Amino acid sequence: NKTNTNLETNLIQTLLESRDGTLWVGIGQAGPGLGLQRLSDGRWTAMRLPGFDSSTLVVTALRRDHEGALWIGTFDQGIYRLYDDKVEHFDNAAGLSGNSVLSFTEDREGSLWVITSQGVDRFSDTRVVSYSTAEGLCSTEVDTVVPSRQGGVWIGGDQALSHLKDGRVSCMRAHRELPGTQVTSLLEDHAGRLWIGLDSTLWVYADGTLRKVRRADGSDTGMVTGITEDSAHTVWVATGGTRRKLMRIEGLEVREEYDDALPRRVAADPTGGLWVGLLNGNLAHYANGKLETYAFPH
Repeated sequence: NKTNTNLETNLIQTLLESRDGTLWVGIGQAGPGLGLQRLSDGRWTAMRLPGFDSSTLVVTALRRDHEGALWIGTFDQGIYRLYDDKVEHFDNAAGLSGNSVLSFTEDREGSLWVITSQGVDRFSDTRVVSYSTAEGLCSTEVDTVVPSRQGGVWIGGDQALSHLKDGRVSCMRAHRELPGTQVTSLLEDHAGRLWIGLDSTLWVYADGTLRKVRRADGSDTGMVTGITEDSAHTVWVATGGTRRKLMRIEGLEVREEYDDALPRRVAADPTGGLWVGLLNGNLAHYANGKLETYAFPH
């Protein structure tokens, strides 16, 4: 399924914690109490500047870059960049490959990589560089991207997993190197292993070998909608479909499953625990076996 055509509105799409403890929450619907909201000291607020109101956006992705600028990806308006109370806007007319933004990542050189519904763009101090099948990407659809510790980025989508480095692309294709079709989520962990959500399974790629992660009963995890690694280097995944769960993984096996959370997105909290975007649109923090929910006031 193409992400840009199946946006689940009124749900948390993305989470971002600032160094001062403020949590930014991107929601897939615009309106009062929606759009982009800040949670600080237990209060929800929108960001308002001249000509800009974050509650009017349908937010799909967030990123804080090395300079401290906040990048806001939207469903149909491209990108907004907030820095020193100033707002910049980038869309298709400004050279962005597409107005529907799926995610951001930043490499070691400080370049910001943007996934849109039409390709991959790179923001640097010089110019925006777009990558699509015309530049050698292995898939027409891009759903997830993560930086590689060995340089370059991994790019997952329908029918292929691409590795882009120094302008060159290598491919792992569906039913050849990949034992499936749709790459749904990616994570490169602290040891350099690549975790791949693929169709309704989860795999770990290391030293040229793919190994499957299984549940305690030997079955597959289900479709992975989010992967993160916490401060203790434990990997957590959120799964969707009929097996929507929060799972804790050790080695190649799911060690614990939590049914009550009904997660959709996960992000590690650097101070401990996890932030979880729930299916019902609320935000939760999970730590030490307890789930604390923050309901949106709307």
